[in-house]
Amino acid sequence: MKKITKRNGRLFIDIDGKQVLPIAYTSYLPSVASYDKFRDIGYKLFSVCLYMGDMPINGFSGIKQLDDSIWKTRDEYDFSVVDKNLSIAIENSDAYALLRINVNTPSWWLKENPDECTVMENGAVPYQSAFSDKWIADVKVFLEKLKEHIAKSKYADRVIGWQIAAMNTEEWLAPSWKGNESDFSVIAHKYFRNWCKNKYKTLDNLNYIWNTKYLSFDEILVPTGKERASRDVEPMVDLLKNARINDWFYCLNERYATASYDLTKYTKQLFNNDILVGCFYGYIAAGAMWCGHSGIELLMNSPYIDYFASPFPYVDGRKTPKDWFYQSGISTCHNKDKLWFLEADIRTHKTKLLCDVDTKYVDKGNEYMELPTWHGLKDEKQSFWHLTKAFSKVLCSSNAFWWFDMWGGWFDTPAMQNLLMRMRLEYEKEMALPFASESEVAVVLDSQTPYAISGAHFLKTVFRQLCELGFVGAPYDLYIKSMVTSEDLSKYKLVFYMAPYEINNADVDLIKTLTLNGKLVLLNGKKYLDNAENLIDVPDGFSASDLKTYCLKAGVHLYTDKNAVIYKNKRYICITAPEDGDYVLTLKRDCLLTSFITGKKIKTDNKKVTIPLKCNQSELFIIK
Repeated sequence: MKKITKRNGRLFIDIDGKQVLPIAYTSYLPSVASYDKFRDIGYKLFSVCLYMGDMPINGFSGIKQLDDSIWKTRDEYDFSVVDKNLSIAIENSDAYALLRINVNTPSWWLKENPDECTVMENGAVPYQSAFSDKWIADVKVFLEKLKEHIAKSKYADRVIGWQIAAMNTEEWLAPSWKGNESDFSVIAHKYFRNWCKNKYKTLDNLNYIWNTKYLSFDEILVPTGKERASRDVEPMVDLLKNARINDWFYCLNERYATASYDLTKYTKQLFNNDILVGCFYGYIAAGAMWCGHSGIELLMNSPYIDYFASPFPYVDGRKTPKDWFYQSGISTCHNKDKLWFLEADIRTHKTKLLCDVDTKYVDKGNEYMELPTWHGLKDEKQSFWHLTKAFSKVLCSSNAFWWFDMWGGWFDTPAMQNLLMRMRLEYEKEMALPFASESEVAVVLDSQTPYAISGAHFLKTVFRQLCELGFVGAPYDLYIKSMVTSEDLSKYKLVFYMAPYEINNADVDLIKTLTLNGKLVLLNGKKYLDNAENLIDVPDGFSASDLKTYCLKAGVHLYTDKNAVIYKNKRYICITAPEDGDYVLTLKRDCLLTSFITGKKIKTDNKKVTIPLKCNQSELFIIK
């Protein structure tokens, strides 16, 4: 039986009683990837990308089809690419495979079903519509065919997980680019009208709430980009004035969540529960409402989903010393006994533009694919820094992850391979020991926040606020507001409610309990409550300096007095420097620090040690 098990506070993959570490490698381009090299350095888990259809992974980047499709015509399937890619990933080894199955439809399906396709405001048709029940039904048939093929293959016992990937960039993201596109398909309009009927029952009710004069539900249309943009004119959204616009977003998010739920449930039941099932979803720190991810609670509570995945956010194009924070309530996910794979698509000095790998994937001169975020780093030393930063984050928080070698060759030097082998060994050593978070700060994220505030205000009060929090010098844990409990929060010294949609009576009672017990509670985004002892409420956000002050007031231990990104648990501490200089680390007790990269040993003096660092440099230390 394949399942997720918890042991000593940590989550593992369990295959018929055998424990498998949730650390993996993957690539979009198996033919030029490094699966063999990662097997040679001891990696046992590999994600393999498969494509039901022949369409690009998104509708705006100009990236073309990345691999052969499986579903060729209505009655023709070609599974040879499945065998080829599994052979590349796990041939002649005892490794396991997670299938990342892109279930966006083939181009012939789009032509066959024009009313079931996503239609952008400019008329473009990138893929099927998430509102299409026909698409869902056809995907289920495809999954049955894929299961039949794999069951007959020599890899049947080695394929342990199916990740159902769909929509924009495979991440269950709504068709949005530059903020204002949406799905204007026939099926989207029809679904929205039915959704409104179910919610309001009568036109009189709807017209009263929307302040409209519809004579029929058939008159209702998906809001235009201009209409949706008008919603965001002020920081705080007028909920009455924008009820129609918000209802569209509620409808969109509900459908994305239920479509993902339906397909993951079907996959789980297809295997009689003997398969791990996952999906990309729940990016609530990056504006879940706009991308269709505000239905995270449905999926987090689903018995049919074993793991989620998301990349580190692209904070300033990843060329920054700021924190690459988690995009969701990782601690809530852990409490639900579900893995969250961090997708470490870390650029290195070996990273090439996709057009330089092969112009069959993207044309040279493509403006989007030559943005700075796609360029590699200057040298191997900087590559080590970024790899160390990514690894340290998951190591200190006991999370799952995979190295995502997008176009292949990103990690192909002897030195990087040796580093990644040592990281695997260190991760294995750490996972064998008991885990408990050392964070004294809890952040509470709200999946419903974007319904109440503009995109610009969300950027200021959530996304950028997490960047500021990353410079405070103390680790923190992330929870989802609708699922967090008083027991969860009682162990922290400072609790930060980050721009919640609302503070209801239950929240007030919980905040009162926290403050009476000496915890400091912060709120931002707007004025919710009057400031009081142990309660600070501000309308916008806090600077890193403000947050340091409040952490000290709450008794939170700060591991450095300068702005720096700190990842910390009982056995490790990692620091990333935002500028050149000497950084003083202050531990809770005297200890011996050993640099993971160089092996250099440093003893603290009166619990302190000075570390010289360059801008963007990350140093991971083992604590004894």
